[in-house]
Amino acid sequence: MEIFGGKSAGIKMAASGLIYRHFGKRLLTTIYPNLAEDEFSLNIAYNKLYSRLIKEVDAEDNGIDPWSGVEGFKPLYSTHTNLGARVGMLNVWWCEDYSQEKENTRFMEAVEICRTELLSQMKWVVENFLPARKIVQEAYAKREGPIMIIEGKCGPWKEHLFEIEAEAKAEEPVLNVVSFDRGRQQWNCICVPDSPQSFGLRLGFPPEWRGLRNEELEKVSGIKGTVFTHASGFMGSNETKEGAIEMARRSAELQKDKMPEVMQLFKSTRDLYAST
Repeated sequence: MEIFGGKSAGIKMAASGLIYRHFGKRLLTTIYPNLAEDEFSLNIAYNKLYSRLIKEVDAEDNGIDPWSGVEGFKPLYSTHTNLGARVGMLNVWWCEDYSQEKENTRFMEAVEICRTELLSQMKWVVENFLPARKIVQEAYAKREGPIMIIEGKCGPWKEHLFEIEAEAKAEEPVLNVVSFDRGRQQWNCICVPDSPQSFGLRLGFPPEWRGLRNEELEKVSGIKGTVFTHASGFMGSNETKEGAIEMARRSAELQKDKMPEVMQLFKSTRDLYAST
């Protein structure tokens, strides 16, 4: 995997970055034709748009936390697409002529963005998030040791799982969630993160499995039907449910030495959720 701009350190490009690298300048010059005659400004705009938007998408696609491996006080990337940022961009800019009418118009545009976001978030919570609670509750009750299997449709489970573990005062953590991928027609084995919004993992897949696919992964793991393991170690896939479960079991067996650290992290997170 390559890094945007060929730098020696940074975030490797995912699909968004690779597409942007090839078409980004064409996009900019199509919308702003004057940039085609100013290569210096075009390069500045090209690099800035990457660092402001595409880099964030690449990082999330690769499962990279903003502060992972960071020394000092500068994160690997920043987020500029949240609600506050979108509203903030509607302030009258310093390079624009100011008028009260323009400010009022922008204010109403901001109101519309907030209204749309509120309704969208409300719809997601009520129609998507809440119904998933029952599914996760039932799957947790039927878990097989550290493996939770979600049969049928799989909705958002991370926050529900952490809350259920805290409510149950669980002594053992769920390490993997197995569910069916209806789009790819395969079974996914997801490693549970150390918190719902984190890219960190309670126990990721073994380093020697990461980034491998098909026959190569089968040979290294000794598990039939393996499809791939993500380069960051947070997910693996298998042709069958039994194969996905075996990936979880074998991963835990190969990393028994990490369990004391895993347990310590789990208990502290569980207690934190229990207190909120």
